[in-house]
Amino acid sequence: MIVGIVQARMGSSRFPGKTLMEIEGKPMLWHVVDRLRRVRSIDRVVIATTVKDEDSVIVRFALENGIVFFRGDADDVLDRFYTAALENKADTVVRVTSDCPLCSPDIIEKVMKVHLEGGYDYTANTLVYSYPEGTDVEVFSFGALEEAWKVTKEKYFREHVTPYLRDERKFRIKNVQSDIPVDVNKHKWSVDTMDDLIFVRGVYKRLYAAGEVFTADDVLDLLREKPGISVKTDPPVINEGYYKSFIDSGDVEPRRIDISVSQKLAGKVAGLIPGMSQTFSKGPTQFVQGVAPVFAEKASGCRIWDVDNNEFIDYSMALGAVILGHAYPAVENSVIETIRKGTTFTLPHRLEGELAGLISETVPSAEMVRFGKNGSDATSGAVRAARAYTGKDKIACSGYHGWQDWFIGTTARNDGVPKAVRELTIPFEYNRVETLEKIFRENKGEIACVIMEPAGIREPENGFLEAVKDLAHSNGALLIFDAMMRIAMKTAAQAPLDAVKRSDTKSATVRTHNSTLPNTLIRPDIRDSNAWSGHGKKAKQAARGNTMEIQLPRLLGFPNEAWTLPSSPKSPYPLIKSRPVIFWNMASAEMSAMDRNSTPVTRRSLSRVFTLSAIIKKV
Repeated sequence: MIVGIVQARMGSSRFPGKTLMEIEGKPMLWHVVDRLRRVRSIDRVVIATTVKDEDSVIVRFALENGIVFFRGDADDVLDRFYTAALENKADTVVRVTSDCPLCSPDIIEKVMKVHLEGGYDYTANTLVYSYPEGTDVEVFSFGALEEAWKVTKEKYFREHVTPYLRDERKFRIKNVQSDIPVDVNKHKWSVDTMDDLIFVRGVYKRLYAAGEVFTADDVLDLLREKPGISVKTDPPVINEGYYKSFIDSGDVEPRRIDISVSQKLAGKVAGLIPGMSQTFSKGPTQFVQGVAPVFAEKASGCRIWDVDNNEFIDYSMALGAVILGHAYPAVENSVIETIRKGTTFTLPHRLEGELAGLISETVPSAEMVRFGKNGSDATSGAVRAARAYTGKDKIACSGYHGWQDWFIGTTARNDGVPKAVRELTIPFEYNRVETLEKIFRENKGEIACVIMEPAGIREPENGFLEAVKDLAHSNGALLIFDAMMRIAMKTAAQAPLDAVKRSDTKSATVRTHNSTLPNTLIRPDIRDSNAWSGHGKKAKQAARGNTMEIQLPRLLGFPNEAWTLPSSPKSPYPLIKSRPVIFWNMASAEMSAMDRNSTPVTRRSLSRVFTLSAIIKKV
């Protein structure tokens, strides 16, 4: 028995009484039930309401319309769902809430089909939002629901029904993605405010006809034709009530862990290694000292263990370098096999050429490849190339570009950098092109390049990046975008790429950065909850990266034949006289020893692995 359960109550804190408010002559709850009944696979639809007096009106509505109902605890929604499912002999439960009058029968049918055919415990279209909010649907087995009902005691789990199914690593879960890209940040279709209701009424007025059903695609088409239907101006807050429950649930008792071995080792290492780490961002100053561990012992998949044998989820995944998970078997086997043949040779190893060829083939504009150890080496290589090409010495910069003297001299950590070197790099303010204009005005004919992060904490204001490009080119300088793009999702960093796509540019040097992906590496295979590689709340869409092909040069709109660096008589380096150079940051030692014949990493996936930046010269 497949039972669709609609969660309904009158006592919404934000919009009381919304459940039975009228839409095209019918209560909103009627429309939700009607749309759920149109899902052919559902055997029965049940309204799950509360025993509160104020919800008796929902019971009367159900009786008048011949709808099965169940009354249960107002706060223990998990118990209400479990008992409703039990009384109606459900094997599978389809959960929809009463504030989603635009739930789409075709989407519900699709989620159910995936769930049943895949034999999952929990399936939804909300683990990674790709459908408009308000078309949410969750499907789960009665067995999984029963286990959650028996095991969970916390208010948070009891109030929201399904977090235990999603969060505990004991169930087989699956996310269903939309086949058509949707900007979910622009669509909130659930009803939490009067503005939401006005929007939904506008949709129904244009699309609803008795006896027929419209889909989410019909709504999207309508909004493309008549975007003025929506009266909402603020960005939507998806699942606002869900997040409020965290605030209302009170303080959480801190989890105490033993890090005594880590602290003892730190006492010894502090006198041997400055900052106790060779990489500043891995050092203990970047974490809560006295609480977080200092040293790791081992890792596997998305999990890491410290020297005290405490287990953690590794959200950073080695600062973004480990994209397949720690100790990935194919990578390990390839590395071990290669090491057995020797590690350092008098001659270049054949794998260097093979990997260079793979990179060049994957990035159509990359005619040549040069490996570097880190992002600092890559930016320094780009700056040196700019100086060699232009014959100028000074640099204008904005953002963070590594630890080499040419840049770090502009920061507070400039001890040991000669004054003469510090004076060659001049910072300018992001989104204030006039500060860059001043640099060019006061250093006329001396600026070799402008290097900047095109997007970081803030997005570029309209026209800012275009103005920087024009200003650099008009003064005979190169433009270096030290671009940190979260490849699997469109973020603020996409804006500069769009700007570059429109620009008239012809030459580029591309490099990678190794520390820009920690929040985007979420659930690379969402089909298997045990295959997660870390996750971040802001990066829900990133899980789609495992099916998306990204090739940055094509994304930027550069044709292959246009990616040539013009010859310069001032350049002493033959390498950059005729073709662009790739400064490739081998952030992961795994990749440098990887044999493409013994690993499932493909050319397509490699094009998603790294973040890229370009040095651009108008010719």
